[in-house]
Amino acid sequence: MVRRIADEGPETLNKCAADLMNRSVFTCQPESSTEELMEQMLAEQIRHLPVYDNGELVGIISIGDVVEGVLSELKWREKILQQQVVTAMGQSTDED
Repeated sequence: MVRRIADEGPETLNKCAADLMNRSVFTCQPESSTEELMEQMLAEQIRHLPVYDNGELVGIISIGDVVEGVLSELKWREKILQQQVVTAMGQSTDED
């Protein structure tokens, strides 16, 4: 709506939803990776994707969900790297 109002002006508010909505519905599957979701959302400039499994709607994922997933993965990777550094430092000798 905001984009249409910016492009077409306040008369946009007098239009029906059918005149404003995107007729191309982009979807994803439960096994879609966060990278795939980010790429699709950015390419299509969309913030929500219906999730279909075997032709049945099983949920809707938002850009916020994707960002949350990416942040969780980054925190997990950071923790693993910290553990590897601690382990490596514990195994080193004074001769290293």
